[in-house]
Amino acid sequence: MDPRIDFVEDVLGFRFENGFRAKYVELGEPIEDLEFWFRNAQVFLEVLRVSSIPEPKRHDLLTLIETIRLDAQTLYPPLEGLEDLVFDTSAYRFSADVESCKAQVISLVLAQEGVNNSSEMRN
Repeated sequence: MDPRIDFVEDVLGFRFENGFRAKYVELGEPIEDLEFWFRNAQVFLEVLRVSSIPEPKRHDLLTLIETIRLDAQTLYPPLEGLEDLVFDTSAYRFSADVESCKAQVISLVLAQEGVNNSSEMRN
């Protein structure tokens, strides 16, 4: 079995009712999903390495990572005039400690997605 499955299970298993492994198998083992969650788990661990996010708020951190990744994959780089839509998390009510990780999450996700991050990032 792919070692990425164990990694995601160990890091993000809390996100899935019966754990990641069971959900992944249930969905038919889509490799794209595995890569998405593997990358999210890597970012999650890196953010926790440098930031103190309390256990109860870690689900929100993961939601922030998911939101940023989806924007990076679908809206980045933004079309002219739509820059404010990219990485806009105003629809969420993240705590200050989770929100303070946003720039780091954007940078890590863009690096993983192979996107040039040299332009100004929106917060």
